[in-house]
Amino acid sequence: MNQQDIIALRLALRRTGFAPIPLFGKEPPAYGKNNKRKGLSGWQRLQEVTPEEIEMWGKMWPDACNTGVLTRLTPTLDLDILNEPAVRTIEEHVREHYEEQGPILVRIGKPPKRAILFRTIEPFSKILANVVAPNGAVEKIEFLGDGQQVVAFGVHPETKRSYSWFGGEPGKTTNEELPYIREAEARELVDQIVDILVRDFHYRRALERAKKDRKGNGAEYDAAAGGAADWQYLIDNIRNGHALHDSLRDLAAKLIKSGTSAGAAVNQLRALMEGSTTAHDARWRDRYNEIPRLGGYAAWGPLGCANAPLTF
Repeated sequence: MNQQDIIALRLALRRTGFAPIPLFGKEPPAYGKNNKRKGLSGWQRLQEVTPEEIEMWGKMWPDACNTGVLTRLTPTLDLDILNEPAVRTIEEHVREHYEEQGPILVRIGKPPKRAILFRTIEPFSKILANVVAPNGAVEKIEFLGDGQQVVAFGVHPETKRSYSWFGGEPGKTTNEELPYIREAEARELVDQIVDILVRDFHYRRALERAKKDRKGNGAEYDAAAGGAADWQYLIDNIRNGHALHDSLRDLAAKLIKSGTSAGAAVNQLRALMEGSTTAHDARWRDRYNEIPRLGGYAAWGPLGCANAPLTF
């Protein structure tokens, strides 16, 4: 697909109610990471995309050939599960409960993993549930939401094959046609999926991260605080290759908060990664190469400048 076709695709997505963004593989432009021109800073906060922006992106990043869709108003169930019968069962469960509300758009990049699109006008943050497969591998179910994106079109960086859609595709199906979902329903659906995996496919629930209640306003994580159990939770995640981005980021914040210099924090995180039991594949290398940025962000971002943007 040439750049004009890519621009036309993104314009069609916009016309049908989606918010497209350019991607290098699975990630938006990031200076020094996937291109030497410029990063698409603040993409996590984008709410609308204009035709002028789409045209500009085509000129600025002509080699960003993949296209993502922001999930703020298009929350997406992302099934990072490697058991094909289990994934098919989950897809059928989604169809059974939501097909009457609208078309079920299923995107497949690296089978049997898949993503299913929904819509909302009540944005919610990412929902994550981790499960342990019978072989001991940690897999996950995510509902991508406000501040995330999902790859919609292009070539999968590992399979080198085009992403495929089943049951329709965004741009030909409008966002407004998709099944509607609210945060509470999304959480319930994720819980149902975990129950299916545990009951029928011999998975087990992964250890969850402890939460800190703040003045009765609900429980949330405190990336820079927490007791010994929280430190161990993050260290175990990194060793097992689980939620690497978030775990490295939060552990970097905790190290800096405890008085560790940014350089020493980077070295400790690298050592943990090098000793991890997960495959040292492209995903692992991407996270390993992010570590210096994570150390810098932890030092000067939330602990130094509360509004500093995430730059990776």
